[in-house]
Amino acid sequence: GVFFGLVDSGLDLDHEDLADNILPNGCDFGDDDDNPDDELGHGTQVCGIIAAVQNNGLGISGVAPQSKILPLKISEGSTDIFTDETVAAAIVYAADSGAAIINLSLGWNDDEEHAAVTDAIAYAADKGVTLVAAAGNRYGPVWFPARVEKVLAVSAIDKYDQNIYSAYGPELDLVAPGSGSTRDDFILTTASGGSYTFNKGTSLSAAMVSGVAALLLSEQP
Repeated sequence: GVFFGLVDSGLDLDHEDLADNILPNGCDFGDDDDNPDDELGHGTQVCGIIAAVQNNGLGISGVAPQSKILPLKISEGSTDIFTDETVAAAIVYAADSGAAIINLSLGWNDDEEHAAVTDAIAYAADKGVTLVAAAGNRYGPVWFPARVEKVLAVSAIDKYDQNIYSAYGPELDLVAPGSGSTRDDFILTTASGGSYTFNKGTSLSAAMVSGVAALLLSEQP
């Protein structure tokens, strides 16, 4: 299976529908330790879209259920607070660990340069890593780091191909399911505590594109 760097809020390492695909050498840059357990829940939701185990009689299947996931936590504790430094360090760690794809379902809605992250993206891209990022959950310009040229920027559409409250602009590369005005349109995925939840947003859209990228890579390395 293709090996992923999941740069996010960590991962529910004991989730029955994910555990078989989680690599053991994850890292927590937000709290500076080696336990990337997901206290926020976001990373676990993103991971399920990519790599939930198939044909195990449980929950869902990920888009690329043979993938292996390296969980890299960049947020502090149970918060959604992360810094340029933690994100940059996680990207470099994933690239050095041999990840083929790095999923960045995160972003800054600002005009800052974020030099450390931009440098880390360039470093990973030079190693041949595919980087995928969420465009942002708000009408308006594409967020950083999705807007960086070497990153695939992914926005969300609903079942009618409509963009509902998602970023767009010239930097946008792809769209994928992840938008909807009612719960009927939401996407089922894994949740912390071994459970499942319905959610929406460009974070999940980016995860779908990462999963498809893994399928392409496994067919044509």
